[in-house]
Amino acid sequence: MKTRTVLLIALGFLVLPGLAHADLQHFLTNVNTGYNDDVVSFQTSLAKRFPATDVTRRMVILSVDSPADAVVSFWLHEQLNLPVSEVLQHYQQQQQHDWEAIATSLGLDLDSTALQALQRGDIGWQPQLAGLD
Repeated sequence: MKTRTVLLIALGFLVLPGLAHADLQHFLTNVNTGYNDDVVSFQTSLAKRFPATDVTRRMVILSVDSPADAVVSFWLHEQLNLPVSEVLQHYQQQQQHDWEAIATSLGLDLDSTALQALQRGDIGWQPQLAGLD
């Protein structure tokens, strides 16, 4: 019985990070799909959710690989109170890594609720406002 419990706990440690990554991947895919479906709604929602100048929003969108990466960049800027340019610099330098690794390299604590929210893809982006359902 004890061996079974240990095996189940070990399996949980192996599976749960994959599930978190899948949730974030699902979120990123939905954002990108929504952008492709309705660019104007995406840009309007981005402006409402993350106050910045039009120039800054365009700069971020042009500096990342996907619209979802722009959303996560703005979210990290907000969470860590860092200049968006610093977030983009880390993004460019660590592009081969996933968003969790980039977030922790920027200073988001491994056990923080913010990192857990990122892993779930729960960063306050409301798809219904952007036509992303």
